[in-house]
Amino acid sequence: MALVAALAARRLWPAPDPDRLTHVHTALTHGHPHLAGALRTGDGWRHAHAYVIDDLHHRWPARTAAD
Repeated sequence: MALVAALAARRLWPAPDPDRLTHVHTALTHGHPHLAGALRTGDGWRHAHAYVIDDLHHRWPARTAAD
């Protein structure tokens, strides 16, 4: 049973787990300290960093075609 679980986990677990995640902030305004180095996009500010859930990041970002 442990072998089946291990094989299932290996097959189902996402392989790439990057330290830095690219994401877009839509609620922060220009000049906010967190956006240093961010690029303006049509829907917000795009940047990447080591990602943690905190006051500025309430959930994990959705994967995009660029990821």
